[in-house]
Amino acid sequence: MKKSLVILFGVITFFISIYFIWSLWDQESTHDLWDFVPRNSALVYESNQLGTTLLRLQDIESFQSLTQIPSLRKLSDHIIKIEHLTGLNSFYSFIDKTSGLISLHNTGKNEFDFLYLGVMNDLITTDEILKLIEPLISKVKEKKYRNYLGFELNEISLSFTNSRLTYLIYDHYFIASFTPYLVEDAIRTFEDENYKSFGKVFNQHKQITKIKQDEGNVYINYESFIKITQAFATNDLDKMFLNSVFLDLNFENNHISLSGFSFADSSNTLQMIKGITGAPLDMSEVISNSTLILQHFSFQDPYLWRGQQKNIDQPVKKTPYSELFVIPRNVLKFLDKEIGLAIQLRNGQKIPILIIECKNSEGLIHYLDTLAKQMSNQRSEQFFVERYNQHIIQKLSIKNLPNLLFGNIAKDLPEGYYSSFENYVIISPNLPVLKEFLSDILNENTWGKTLDKKKFLGKINKSSPHSIIVDGAESWDHLFELMQPQWQNDFTVSEMIFKSFGHLSIQFSSIDDKYFTSIFIEKNSASSERNSPLIKTNALEFDAQLISKPYIVTDHRNENNEVIVQDNKKKIYLIGADFEISWQRALFLPILGTIHQIDFYKNNKLQYAFITNDSLYVIDRNGQNVADFPKYLAPHLKSLEIVDYDQRKNYRFSITTEQGDAYITDKFGNLLEGWSPYSFEKDIIGSMRHFRIGGTDVYAVVLSNGEIILLSRRARIYNGFPLKLNLNIDSDYHLEIGSNFKSSRWTLLSENGTLFQINLKGEILHKKQLYKPAADTQFSLINDSENKKYVIGKKTKNKITLVNNQDEIYFEKNLLPDEKVFVQLFTNDNQDDYIVFNHIDDGHIRLFDLKGNLLSNSTLPSTRPIEIDNLGKSAPQNIYMINGNILHTYTKPN
Repeated sequence: MKKSLVILFGVITFFISIYFIWSLWDQESTHDLWDFVPRNSALVYESNQLGTTLLRLQDIESFQSLTQIPSLRKLSDHIIKIEHLTGLNSFYSFIDKTSGLISLHNTGKNEFDFLYLGVMNDLITTDEILKLIEPLISKVKEKKYRNYLGFELNEISLSFTNSRLTYLIYDHYFIASFTPYLVEDAIRTFEDENYKSFGKVFNQHKQITKIKQDEGNVYINYESFIKITQAFATNDLDKMFLNSVFLDLNFENNHISLSGFSFADSSNTLQMIKGITGAPLDMSEVISNSTLILQHFSFQDPYLWRGQQKNIDQPVKKTPYSELFVIPRNVLKFLDKEIGLAIQLRNGQKIPILIIECKNSEGLIHYLDTLAKQMSNQRSEQFFVERYNQHIIQKLSIKNLPNLLFGNIAKDLPEGYYSSFENYVIISPNLPVLKEFLSDILNENTWGKTLDKKKFLGKINKSSPHSIIVDGAESWDHLFELMQPQWQNDFTVSEMIFKSFGHLSIQFSSIDDKYFTSIFIEKNSASSERNSPLIKTNALEFDAQLISKPYIVTDHRNENNEVIVQDNKKKIYLIGADFEISWQRALFLPILGTIHQIDFYKNNKLQYAFITNDSLYVIDRNGQNVADFPKYLAPHLKSLEIVDYDQRKNYRFSITTEQGDAYITDKFGNLLEGWSPYSFEKDIIGSMRHFRIGGTDVYAVVLSNGEIILLSRRARIYNGFPLKLNLNIDSDYHLEIGSNFKSSRWTLLSENGTLFQINLKGEILHKKQLYKPAADTQFSLINDSENKKYVIGKKTKNKITLVNNQDEIYFEKNLLPDEKVFVQLFTNDNQDDYIVFNHIDDGHIRLFDLKGNLLSNSTLPSTRPIEIDNLGKSAPQNIYMINGNILHTYTKPN
């Protein structure tokens, strides 16, 4: 019995020993390529058939476009040189026999580099590796060898690049980088148990089934990835959004797509959609086309969605009022299934618009109104109500109220103004931006009414609980300002390629303990060249020379663009969309300034309002005078502005003269008290403009002696004015409207180049002397046609330079000695703006973008200032110009 037990014990011991020895051997043999990848890698690309993938990608337009960007072109150039040195077939067949990883690492401030890792199968020998590498090694510079932690590192100079490559061949692994310490990091990760590898830290990726027929897999360490994005552009991406991501990569001619899973824990922002079932994205009808980025959440249960945010809500500074009156759950009963944050760009700043889909928008509005009424000691100026078109706009009564009610999505709205449209409540911290957003909705200038955006939205999952959608057309120029210098250079050289990537969506859905992730990047065909020729589309000849610029007007019956012009016999013409003359009529004098369109009868039919030297005209679309017009006012009229205080079409006409008089009339041309006229001591620069600021109406006036004045509707001067700068001014001014007097900015430029910024309290905020390139420099502030943006011009005897308000140069061009140039600026929303140099004496124009690139291969004939339509729209833009007695149109393809 004992003998049997001894034998049994011996057998057991034998098998345990065999198992122990085998397990030790197996533990050593279970190392794989991932054990060399440092945990701080920002991104890892994996491919088991890299040669086949590269061959396929050579025929894919989206991939080839990327490889034309200078910083990425090096990769393509290196591959071509390697093909030449090694032979095409040997190179691709070799890398197809290897499983490869390429990891991306931050190597310094705004710098990054790659670590290349490959594992050879049994068909590849060390001799084959050396045989492939040998032709690539420069014969001029010697090889170097060194030892690191017992591993032999080789440093060589390659024949196709100035950089030295450090590589290691260990067992059947090949590891290399152009940054030596990345190879050392790989060795430390493999050799030292204190250095965890990427594969061990993010081991959940191994549990995901991978698609075999794609362009490889992408793994992201989000913390490191966020750091490395700073090498491309300054950004404020959410550092706590998620932990890691695994994605399958696919390239097609017209898009790039990635799909897989993201991982997040309870401290990550993404966990707010855990267990959330999404709903269709239906709010596209109320997303303005000026939106750069839309953050969208959808849910079936708003209480569950709001409850999921408790771990990520930012601490909110509460007031006594919020403690007493605000119970976040009370507002959720009004929510339907969507909430979105639409980011707008205004004067270089990102402004959020919060859009809340409601079961009953009136209920939420009433709730917000009730909060204000409950605050008994609220100051009178905090009660704000303004009618704008058909909307009532009010001000939120409690600081940080949107954040308290709706969570982290509203963290950037410490205060706000709110209104409603149908079943949506819309909130923004910036009153003018809110008004523009509402105006776009009323005019159907929205995603849901724009064909290319509707098509894109149709390609993505419309029911994801969380979507981030980027409009490239609106975003690229803003992103350019944030790019690091190297990437700005790349963008300048390859702008059409960057901008061919039009829309981006990133979507997340909750599945068990992970999040299905889908990224879709739409690729449009890039223009073959930046200055593709404009297409001449129409020409209409008149009997007499034309003396006006072309005035673009709208046919209220069908929204088509029409044009009004005037000849030297003072006759005016309306040219229809078919480029035929609709009517003509005589005037006694030339039209001065702008032709405005108004709805005089409040019946959605438009009339034309303008001035001549002494009279105010309002005529209908058939060219006939509206009853009691024209109205004689005074000789030497100069400018006309249309005022509509509450957007209810009870118009006022603001009119100035060359002598410095200002008139305001009602819509029938009758002079109003205090304005019959209001006389100033000096000439008025530009026009007297009306602004509504925080519900208060003001008139802004700048005089040629540097005196600035702010007046009320009753012609009373506001405190802090007049403000006397004691400098001569002869160019236009710019006024940026804020939500109140203190946040509004008045920008003026003196003759000698002193730039002022003043708020509407009369306080000088900034004063800067711009660089004067020559003693005879002429400075001018150039507004766009809608006073949304301005540039500064500096003209010397033989050069013109355009700069921004920081005196940073957009571009400069040489001129003939003493050549006269009239400059126009056309703002194309957040897309390319246009600068026009009118060489009127020489009868031609040159059209540029703000980087100084000519947008036409040749000069265009023109003897008057030009006009451009469809600005900020995806439709082709028409350029209207006059050359003598001919009206031309040229079309710029979109």
